[in-house]
Amino acid sequence: HEIDPKLHARVEHGEPFDISTRHERYWTINGRSMPDVLADNGVAWLPTQPYGAMVRIEATIPGDPNTRPALIRYANAGLENHPFHPHGNNMEVIGHDGRQYDESFENFTTTIGSGQTYDLFFKWEDVDAWASESNAVAVTIPGQLNLVFKDGVTFYSGDPRLGYGGAGAPQDTFPPGVTSFNECGEFYYPWHSHALNEVQNFDEGFGGMFTLVRVDPPGGCP
Repeated sequence: HEIDPKLHARVEHGEPFDISTRHERYWTINGRSMPDVLADNGVAWLPTQPYGAMVRIEATIPGDPNTRPALIRYANAGLENHPFHPHGNNMEVIGHDGRQYDESFENFTTTIGSGQTYDLFFKWEDVDAWASESNAVAVTIPGQLNLVFKDGVTFYSGDPRLGYGGAGAPQDTFPPGVTSFNECGEFYYPWHSHALNEVQNFDEGFGGMFTLVRVDPPGGCP
């Protein structure tokens, strides 16, 4: 959705509004803007916006028939079209406006028109066996003292392997003053509107129609 606060103020006071002067200042997912979208459902400080919007999935093992993707529904309740996409993997589009497609197809960016809905599958396969402790990851990570952390916080675990965590793990040895939000080596990918003017809150970024996908190790976090 998109919000023009002047329109809302006029409606609240029963005053007329020239709809041709609409100018959105906020963009929301489930009624929340970034960073509120990352909070859990039903948090006390957002009583009128009960639903979060961080998608959380488990990494799947390629070929495992017991794993299922997350079912995602896009619903555009606004007047603008929104080109939306996740990072980390394509989406499998399975339906549109409540009708299931005979054949699904992969899509990276899905533009949801005003009043439209799309149903999609999302999954992240551990094709490189990153979760395996025995699998060597061919990535050279700089020493912790040579890493720069924006505002002293990170979603990085300190190790490139999915599922790495626990006492003594690299996330315990970040430079002083750096906080890691990582729990068990999970990955985080952006998921946002590709109309970048919508990734802000009243001209301040990052915000707006922007959330994260959290990929937990196969079997979930311990």
